[in-house]
Amino acid sequence: MISASLQTIVEARRDRARAPLSKSHLGVAGLIPHPVLDSPLMKMGGYEIFEGIPGKGQFERLQSEVLRLIVKACQSDLAVSESGGIPARRQLRTAGGKFQRAFYHGRRTLRFLREVSGLPVEPTGAFGAYLYYTRPGDYVAPHRDGEGCDLVVITCLYDAASPSSDGGMLCLYPDRLFERIDGIRATPEKRAVKVRIAPGQTMVLFGGYVAHSVLPVCEGQRRIVSSLCYRLVIPRHISTKQPAGTKEEEEKKPKKN
Repeated sequence: MISASLQTIVEARRDRARAPLSKSHLGVAGLIPHPVLDSPLMKMGGYEIFEGIPGKGQFERLQSEVLRLIVKACQSDLAVSESGGIPARRQLRTAGGKFQRAFYHGRRTLRFLREVSGLPVEPTGAFGAYLYYTRPGDYVAPHRDGEGCDLVVITCLYDAASPSSDGGMLCLYPDRLFERIDGIRATPEKRAVKVRIAPGQTMVLFGGYVAHSVLPVCEGQRRIVSSLCYRLVIPRHISTKQPAGTKEEEEKKPKKN
């Protein structure tokens, strides 16, 4: 069980009004397991923001580590998105260190994520990543995370954004869950939800299903985050939801004589 204070946060945010996921614009985003569609997190739009995860001491260690490792950061730039795949981006990144690994694999973290998502999870790898958006214009185009990153945990470590700016904000598309990513990239403002994660806050997101992007950072802004990918542990026999209007759905309809 998560702590009483975190439980209060979870319940308070579940009570908050949020538009339900619409199924009126279905495309072919692929199959989504029913446990994911029916999970508490997906019913909240596929994402939520929390405070207190990681704890104060652990957060300060992550802040110290991410600054120390910036000298190892490499450019991760791609000018044009690959059709249906890797997004255009401009950022610096490096593998996390021992403090991030401790949080990534920690039993408290895994227990918390299971409570929030309603599903068991396991780390995708040994280390996560630190992402640095420190140059004007650094960004990531709309995308869904790749295989093995069903659930992503993003902790903001630094962000010097102006309150009036949307630079560095996460742009989410919870109401375009079943739409092709190329279509979302073509109309990025359509039903977009812009969210800023403040330093010390952590977003838990079904990143493999809910499309998302990072808006370009502004001059003088420095946004640095910890990014951790988790795989959902779902039995192979679990059924999936096929978007309506696809070939598979048509084949399931009874044949007329």
